[in-house]
Amino acid sequence: MTRFDRIKRVEDMIAAVVQAHQQNRDINLQLYGTITDQAYYTQLQKQVTDAHASNYITFNGPTTDAVATFQTGQLTVFTSRTEGFGRTLLEALAAGTPVVSYDIDYGPRAVIGKGGKLVSDGRVDLLANALVMGLADRHWREQASEAARQQATQYDAPHITAKWADLIAELEHCDENNAD
Repeated sequence: MTRFDRIKRVEDMIAAVVQAHQQNRDINLQLYGTITDQAYYTQLQKQVTDAHASNYITFNGPTTDAVATFQTGQLTVFTSRTEGFGRTLLEALAAGTPVVSYDIDYGPRAVIGKGGKLVSDGRVDLLANALVMGLADRHWREQASEAARQQATQYDAPHITAKWADLIAELEHCDENNAD
């Protein structure tokens, strides 16, 4: 689930899946999203064609039900260059789909928790290996899936509303103490 834009580094995702497919022929990648950079999208399609990967890497249009779409997969791959707070991460976690992600600043490390695996930023080989290992280890996927769902609750409306209420109460209390 993405927008096809260079900042998302979908080319790394494709390269990792091509590498992973050499070790596990059952691996496939379903890409959903909107095209925001036609030249980049064309480059991605060429990358898939040149790798002879069209039979296991598929481009789909946008989806209207992100959580249901995430639930069709066993893992989500996240390769963005920078992501302050990626909605895609939360949607995948809420669906119980573990995330394999680059460990970039300000995002995945804080959001994913035990709901996935982090690999060094830009290391396609490590991303590919994490995909192979994650798909091979059903026990890990089940644990990560449960952890993902739990992690996602930290960002649901009731939890965030309670956090705001606590903050407001704390600020009101500070204001009362400073009124003297």
